[in-house]
Amino acid sequence: GGGGGGGGGGGDDEGEGRKGSRRRGGSAESGRLLRARAERIMDRCYTQPSVLLKEAKPHTSHQTRMLLVELVHGIQLYRRNSLFIPNTRFHRAVCKYLQGVIDAIEVDHCNGHTLDAQPDDALWSGISGQVQQYLPEGALWHGVPYHFSHDNVDSVLEQLRWTGLLDCSAPDMVMAIGAKVFNYAWGLKSVWVYVGYFVHIDSVVNP
Repeated sequence: GGGGGGGGGGGDDEGEGRKGSRRRGGSAESGRLLRARAERIMDRCYTQPSVLLKEAKPHTSHQTRMLLVELVHGIQLYRRNSLFIPNTRFHRAVCKYLQGVIDAIEVDHCNGHTLDAQPDDALWSGISGQVQQYLPEGALWHGVPYHFSHDNVDSVLEQLRWTGLLDCSAPDMVMAIGAKVFNYAWGLKSVWVYVGYFVHIDSVVNP
């Protein structure tokens, strides 16, 4: 009788073992399915950006307007406090022109389907030639477009200060600036700031 009881107990243990094995097998299979699903999601995340980044969402006028207003204010403040120049003038017509050509700059920039493509030199020379048409006779223009991946005004101003473009102290110097924010997928930004100034040739020849 004891042997039979022992045999029955052994059968129960064997049944529990099979159930445990099935549970472990089911867990392992579930884990494999979850990992495969996660890998497919990650693969989509890392293989599609080159396609999605090709098309920019329209820049929001509010973002662009706020960036431009704060940059102008920051430049005036920097020149007043650091160079002791009380008033920094901005050429309205040139500012409007630079603001208008930034769309073409961004399109050219995206031709390489990435956010670090270099623009074509012909585009820059064409812009400089157009700017010159707005300037008085004898004026010399010096302007450079800068590209950023963010629209943090303090950081942009800090980098602009390092370029030296904000430090011209010629008495007849007039500045111009254009800026736009382009929004891409996953919160990525493409921000252009085109800043420069012009002075009369006499200020350069006879400083």
